Amino acid sequence: MLKHNQICLGLALGILVTLSACQSVKPFVSTEQWRPVKTKLLGISGIVSIALHAEQPEFLIVHDSKGRKVYTAKITLKERGLEYDALDWHRKDPNEPNDTGFTKEPFDLEALTRVPGDESFMALASKGIVYHIRIAPHETVKKVEIIQVLNEFKLPNPDDEKNLEGFSLQAFGGDTLAVWAYRGNNKKPGRIYWGLLQPTKDDVIFQDSAPLVAPWPIGCRQSVDGKCSVRHVSDLRVDPGGLLYVSSAAESNDDGPFDSAVYIAGKFERTGNQFALQLRSPLTELFRCKDRKVEAIEILGGHPLRLILGSDDENQGGSVLRTERDCG
Repeated sequence: MLKHNQICLGLALGILVTLSACQSVKPFVSTEQWRPVKTKLLGISGIVSIALHAEQPEFLIVHDSKGRKVYTAKITLKERGLEYDALDWHRKDPNEPNDTGFTKEPFDLEALTRVPGDESFMALASKGIVYHIRIAPHETVKKVEIIQVLNEFKLPNPDDEKNLEGFSLQAFGGDTLAVWAYRGNNKKPGRIYWGLLQPTKDDVIFQDSAPLVAPWPIGCRQSVDGKCSVRHVSDLRVDPGGLLYVSSAAESNDDGPFDSAVYIAGKFERTGNQFALQLRSPLTELFRCKDRKVEAIEILGGHPLRLILGSDDENQGGSVLRTERDCG
């Protein structure tokens, strides 16, 4: 059985090999291990690459903090471990003399995505509020960076869901597709939503949605007092070809045990400025992560396919794993 730091993803003539077919493929163990973040009790709920090709790759992450005062950080992968730098939040231009400085603090950030063609990002809170942000130098302290909040808006929420997770922006020609999700639970499917980002207005025009049920995990390995929380979607990404990647997760409580999986769920097809999602049946399972609650995925591209995962392991804190696989 694959351990949580193993991947089984085969690429042959562009066809993905599912996990069940990987038993006959030469086993692969990631050369990297999960790297814990410096601050305990701060899981990772979103991640994007900043300097991917640097000797020491940098990533921006968000925490689903609820009153812990740390919401965003930059992490730098070292030869061993990582460097963690928390970033304070400011509104608008911190160099303006009339700027009051700190913005109203975000609550329960669950996803992070880069704005295509721009050096800025968008972070999603669970109640549907999107923060348009960028990394900026501190106004008075040298060599210190902050998060500058450029704007905030609310995503369309036709079903009035309260637990939104996953947010991805991807450019297709002159249009920017926005995709987000309701996470679902033990009794209710997740749901993928999509629409068009209006970049000049920081707004999204809703187009459609589709239900999604992750085939695994379908429950918890150990249930405490009968409690088990399943999230059919814990994060998502859309790649330049329109493929939709999703992670799913389950937990008994804040001490675990945790289980996660990553899938290719389908593909977005474009007709004019309208998008339609063709879901796969079954979903293509890429790999499973036992004892980790994956809530953040980023596609790093390349061949072999490279990804970085972020976990929110509650009382055990958060970790990242950079990994790649070519089963050829």
